[in-house]
Amino acid sequence: MSDYKTRLLERRKSFVIRWTQRLHGTTASVATLTEGDPAQLKSVTKDFHQLAGAAGMYELTDVCDKAIAAEDLCAALIKTQTVPSPADVELLRAKLSAIIDLLRAL
Repeated sequence: MSDYKTRLLERRKSFVIRWTQRLHGTTASVATLTEGDPAQLKSVTKDFHQLAGAAGMYELTDVCDKAIAAEDLCAALIKTQTVPSPADVELLRAKLSAIIDLLRAL
């Protein structure tokens, strides 16, 4: 295995550990979205955006795709200035749970 590939795999492992931990905070933030705090929704959107970009760099396309889908949902809520409904929150939780499951499986 090339030195580059070895370093990439090591960094990917570190990425998976960091993001699995970080997403627990995102899970807590998602749970409060029905309270209508626009800053909280923007923070969750930023988490999904950053995860999508970083996952793409590490060629984790399934994680990237799911993060983009979650980011798109958040962006639609921001654009329409809609307070997330319980159904929206549940959908985001499901997307987040699927991402965490993917990361844990790596």
